[in-house]
Amino acid sequence: MPDAIRLALVLSGGAPGAAELRAAADAAGVPCPDSLEAARAPGAAVILVTDDAALAETAAEERGIVPVLICGEGPFARAAVACVASAADAAPLLEAGSDCALLVPFVEEQKTVAARQTARGAELEQAIRAAGGLYVAGTGAVGVQALAAARRIDLPVQGFIDNNPDRQGTVQHGLPVKAPSDLDPRTDVVAPAAGRHAFAQQTQLQDMGFGNVASLSELFFLTEAPETPEKDYLDDLWPNRGRYLGLFLALGDAESRRVMEAVVSHRLSLSIAPLAGAMDAETPQWFDRAFMPVRADQVFVDGGAFDGDTVAGFLQAHGAPYAAIHAFEPDPEIAARARTNLAGADNVAVHAMGLGSGPQTLRFASTGVTDGRLVEEGGTEIRIDSVDRVVEGPVTFLKLDVEGAEAEAIEGAKAHIRNDHPLVAMAVYHKAPDIWALPAQLQALGRPYDLFMRHYTQVAFETVIYAVPRG
Repeated sequence: MPDAIRLALVLSGGAPGAAELRAAADAAGVPCPDSLEAARAPGAAVILVTDDAALAETAAEERGIVPVLICGEGPFARAAVACVASAADAAPLLEAGSDCALLVPFVEEQKTVAARQTARGAELEQAIRAAGGLYVAGTGAVGVQALAAARRIDLPVQGFIDNNPDRQGTVQHGLPVKAPSDLDPRTDVVAPAAGRHAFAQQTQLQDMGFGNVASLSELFFLTEAPETPEKDYLDDLWPNRGRYLGLFLALGDAESRRVMEAVVSHRLSLSIAPLAGAMDAETPQWFDRAFMPVRADQVFVDGGAFDGDTVAGFLQAHGAPYAAIHAFEPDPEIAARARTNLAGADNVAVHAMGLGSGPQTLRFASTGVTDGRLVEEGGTEIRIDSVDRVVEGPVTFLKLDVEGAEAEAIEGAKAHIRNDHPLVAMAVYHKAPDIWALPAQLQALGRPYDLFMRHYTQVAFETVIYAVPRG
């Protein structure tokens, strides 16, 4: 984050909601000069709220101005200008204050932030190679993903570390597992890779004196791992800064805005500390009762069902009665496990296929856990089809976590979305633009939704947007 951004608010034209926004500025201690010329100052972010589209677009070309356009176009209509329905809708930006991460792309040059990320990556690589290799904290699916990322650029990996004495001294994935105390904190480099506990791991290691702890995102950025979006964060954020800010202002509650600030802060820094502070450890992922109504006619479509674990979560959070459950899992072996695991549940159909825009055959690299992905060569041949073709009758709840194919799945469910107006819970972390592009795609289908954002790990995985039907 740049140092000491100072905020000023300029209201142009007879904008509806202007009085409410001025009151919010007064409460936040943000000055309201009469013109852009009076507000401009080095290191300042001038929030320009106007109903003049030409003025907003012109202002978007100037560093240090945060243009907010009052219009009826929706929050994603303009790439570099945030769109709102009323001036009062910009108040959350004043409440967030001068350290709000959403301001950075309007104030600082992309190349400056990119240079910091690149320098940190070079520093890590040098330290890892000097130490003889990286250690990965955690031997689960995320640890294996970290191992694969390192090997992609021939970055040596010495082994794993684990706090569990039963694992210490064993060999996992061809590498030794050690205790953290076996390492030299002066030279060894460790990447925490336990998704829900990564920041706790980082804190433990730093308390032990480790000077070089690499976040998972720093590792993925360094290695340009193809299945991870870290390398694309800044290239998406700067050109689409208005859409990011438009989403921030459109979110339905303060907690959603706090989560989005943390996500954007992470994308700027690749630090996991903001995500750890935003993690929801209290409510079940996908099934927050604040967003999911319990109803006897509930038809739950689980896109990315794995072995039935999310259906089991639905059954626990929602309970009976419900009308039907459709679980989609592309890996045939894992789909068979889901059928076995869910054999005792009523009205559950497990479909051994992935979700997309229509019928096709693709190839899928299975890991046996939750991070399988589509590949061009190798892997297993799988079927893809759409919700609209497979699910007959109404859908009330659509969950999508389909390893980067969420946009295609929404396209393949658009008839149900238009006709049934279901609750939609979607993963928005697989690709950098997903955080704004998926809700924009949903909005374009013409049904009104209120948007909420939650995050469920201490790394970049498991950011979810809940689109709650309005009206």
